[in-house]
Amino acid sequence: MWYLIAEISVFLGIAAAFGFLTGWYLQRYYRKREISYLEGIWKANVASLEEELSARRPVAHL
Repeated sequence: MWYLIAEISVFLGIAAAFGFLTGWYLQRYYRKREISYLEGIWKANVASLEEELSARRPVAHL
């Protein structure tokens, strides 16, 4: 009887470790994708604002 309880406990521990590692890896993967996506949006916004600012600045006559 104790053998069965010990075996179930070991396999539950292995399953928990596998689930934790899989969840950690997937979260890390999707976070990197999300950060890359948001970084692309911010770069586009900054480029647009820089273009707008340069268009509004008066040209200095030398």
